Amino acid sequence: MGILAINPVVIIITAIIAAVVALTAIIVSNWDTIKGWFASIGEFFVGIWEGIKEIGTNIGNFFSGLWETIK
Repeated sequence: MGILAINPVVIIITAIIAAVVALTAIIVSNWDTIKGWFASIGEFFVGIWEGIKEIGTNIGNFFSGLWETIK
């Protein structure tokens, strides 16, 4: 077992596993904050989408009015 302990591959794999465990613990302990952050990002994109829809509606209304004037 002593030769496996100093093997660089074993050390790297152990470090990766330890980092994943630590990251998981940090995420679990801060889940409410993380969830709130993602919710605010979702609301941001919903606001952008609503603005895009409003611009599209306004453009459609403009051309509809223009068409009604031309007819």
